[in-house]
Amino acid sequence: MEKYVGSSCESRGQAGDVGATGQDDRQQPATGVGGPIQGAVIVLEEPADAERFWAHAEEFLDRPGVSRSTMMGLPCLRIDGQFFASFDRRTGDLLVKLEAGRVDALVEAGEAQGFAPAGRRFREWAAIPPAREASWDELLTQAFDFVASG
Repeated sequence: MEKYVGSSCESRGQAGDVGATGQDDRQQPATGVGGPIQGAVIVLEEPADAERFWAHAEEFLDRPGVSRSTMMGLPCLRIDGQFFASFDRRTGDLLVKLEAGRVDALVEAGEAQGFAPAGRRFREWAAIPPAREASWDELLTQAFDFVASG
C-alpha cells in the first residue's frame, strides 16, 4: 500500500495507533482530483509540541490496560477505556483528570486552569501549562491512580 505523509493540526496518536473505530486513526484515505486514490492513505504527522506530551506519557503505555486514543480530536491516554490524560495542541497544556477538589486546589494555587472546551468547565479536568512541565510526571501519575481506582 502506498502512503502519503502529511502534517495537520487535526492529526492524532502515532502511526499504527488504533482508535475507537479499531482502525489506525492517523490514516485517512488519500484523494485526488477524481476522488479517492485506490489503496493509498495519508499518514498525518503529530505536531512537534505533542512529542513533549508523549515523552511524559511513554512510561504509562507499558502498564496493563493503558492505551493511546483520542478525546475530542486530541491525543490522549486511557486506562481500561477511561480517559485520564490528554494534550491540548492549541495551548500546549497537559490535560489531566483528577478529583474535583484536587483540580480546584491546583487552580486556586495558580498551578492550573480549569479545562473548559467551548466555555463549559469539566470539573474533574485540569489544564497544566507548558511552563509547569516539571510537574507533568507527578500529575500524570495522580491522574492514572485516580481513574484506575475508580
